[in-house]
Amino acid sequence: MINRYVAAAAAMFIVVFTSYIAQFYFLLDYSFSEDTAVWGQLGDYVGGLLNPILSFIALVLLIKSLSLQNEANEGLRSELKRNEKSEKASFF
Repeated sequence: MINRYVAAAAAMFIVVFTSYIAQFYFLLDYSFSEDTAVWGQLGDYVGGLLNPILSFIALVLLIKSLSLQNEANEGLRSELKRNEKSEKASFF
């Protein structure tokens, strides 16, 4: 289940990075820059597009983990009640 989210995040990164290169290198015929400020702008672009999407995926995974934890706690509570009933029955 989590591997699907990791694959989706990696695919989004590849799509964003590839679209940037396709737009500026192939369509507009710009060359790769030696200036680190331009590479910083690329990082801002990629981060600005991917951070909200990755944050949403993290939120979804957090909600899933909380629901799984809640199910496990419910199972433990029911097991505890069964054990208490069993102990009461064997005591008398």
